Amino acid sequence: MKNYQNTNIVPFYYNESYFSELKTEDNHPDAEPLFQNQFVKKAFRSDSFNNFGKKLLTEDEQNRKQILQHFSLTDDGRKTCGLHKNKNYRYQLRRRGYKFQFGEIEAWFFSSGIGFLAFQVKGEFPDWSEALDFNAMWRPSSGTVFQWENRRMEEGNLVSEIISLSVRELYDRCLNLLDDAGVRREESKNYNLLMVLTDETPEIDEQKLMNKLCLRQALERGDSGAENEVQYFNRTEYIRWATSKSSLAVLGDYQTAEKLGRRNRVFLQENFPFSVFHNYLALYLYYIQRNMECERLELIALSLEQDERNHSFDISQGNYLDFLYLNDELRPMTEEGYSHIDRLFRETLCRQVWNLQERLGKLKNEVAPQIIQNKKYDVFISYRHDSGQYLALLLYRCLSEKGLSVFWDYESLRAGHYEEQIYEVLDQCKNVIMIVSPGCIDRLKEDGDWVRKEIAYVFKNNNKKIDRQKTNVIMAAMEGEEFPQEKDADKLPEDVRELVKFNGIPCPVAYFDGAIKRLFDNIKLVKNQLP
Repeated sequence: MKNYQNTNIVPFYYNESYFSELKTEDNHPDAEPLFQNQFVKKAFRSDSFNNFGKKLLTEDEQNRKQILQHFSLTDDGRKTCGLHKNKNYRYQLRRRGYKFQFGEIEAWFFSSGIGFLAFQVKGEFPDWSEALDFNAMWRPSSGTVFQWENRRMEEGNLVSEIISLSVRELYDRCLNLLDDAGVRREESKNYNLLMVLTDETPEIDEQKLMNKLCLRQALERGDSGAENEVQYFNRTEYIRWATSKSSLAVLGDYQTAEKLGRRNRVFLQENFPFSVFHNYLALYLYYIQRNMECERLELIALSLEQDERNHSFDISQGNYLDFLYLNDELRPMTEEGYSHIDRLFRETLCRQVWNLQERLGKLKNEVAPQIIQNKKYDVFISYRHDSGQYLALLLYRCLSEKGLSVFWDYESLRAGHYEEQIYEVLDQCKNVIMIVSPGCIDRLKEDGDWVRKEIAYVFKNNNKKIDRQKTNVIMAAMEGEEFPQEKDADKLPEDVRELVKFNGIPCPVAYFDGAIKRLFDNIKLVKNQLP
């Protein structure tokens, strides 16, 4: 057997507000380490992703936030966790004597508040039975203990000690280094990306082998139906895939590849291993993250369904926005030459094993509309994301602290199918605060301006309502900005010309507390007038 690699993936949740602090660091491979100098940020690059994949995973654009950040355990971090600092150091299982290496140990943070620790384990074994035996031992719930010899000089003498660690102990130590992010472990979940390259003859029973690689825990329990959980996908004659709910296995056969020609052999020997543990891992984590997020929303939906109280849903602003911006698309994310990766994850894992697209569609089309209809807001903040976001944040925090329910589109996702849902929020909102930021009034002349769309929608709806039910519009001006005057009404587009009739409250820094009080008083008056 030439090569065995297993990336064991341990999910965790963290405080998603910490994601913005991670983004403030210089995104460069040589950036200063974070988390007590135990992890260092790594720039994530891949030529295999298409433009959509690159924008989604690696770019930070104005209208689409970066969703993934990538860190690697430093040499000091490895030492803190009880490992040798050298990635090529060979460890040994205490009971069996199998030797292996820890490659990269990485932390991946998604903006959804879901993260992963990925432990790359590498080894060479003389036959299949030992490889499968080793593979079965390597999971957090096992009592597997490994050890290594630590040699150091003390007072001129060479001192040697044997250090023993359990798999669970190592994982817990790594998670503890991420405490600054408010990490909490997802105890019940554990995923694997496995790869085996072999010179053995094709006569081996590949189906049985793949079952054991993918479903080792179920098989160990004697689950007779375990094989039915495996889905197969063949890319070539010499590479076999198998997926289950918690594992992805890849088997490559050198001997068959050589029969098919030098080009195939080069791909298998040089490109394939790198692709699996670089490109495949990032995409695998992305879909695991989407599946876990779907599970989280399903639990929220179930709890709301069981809530028999006859009033607004008790749901946080963050969870509400997650439903508001639900996306059930599973779009291709790789270049044409790597389309097999997409087929494996989207068609086999997400659709056949997890049924992810259908579940997301049900949440989006059945659950989200009900939540949107029942969620009531006192205030909707309308603002330009390139100039008014800081005042929007301050107003959101201050008004929320005063007990108001405030809709603030902090995700800045304002396109496509989100438009209809934004209008649904405006339909039932009692007050709209429009932030007058630099350039805001001039931009109202543009047909596609979102502030104009929101305000025009409110005025259009107000014309259909009686006075007691009309939505109140309040303008809040940043320092140095002026409100539109009635004498200048003709300069505004007709659909937002009514702005000149509504209240405007300046929000200078020196008198900000007073401005908040005036805003709150205006909102309270409207609330008291409504049924």
